[in-house]
Amino acid sequence: MSVKEQLKAIAERLDERATWDDVMYEIHVRKMIDMGLAAVANGHTASHGRVKGMFPR
Repeated sequence: MSVKEQLKAIAERLDERATWDDVMYEIHVRKMIDMGLAAVANGHTASHGRVKGMFPR
């Protein structure tokens, strides 16, 4: 799906009263998801144990 198609899909999901802030939030979330999926596809992952060790008890 192209960026233009993704933007159209986002616009269709937004409420009629959506603000520019709502639009920018949705675009930001989509970008972060895409970046995360690309990182996983490139093998940039962390084990459960490693992540668990990042948070003190």
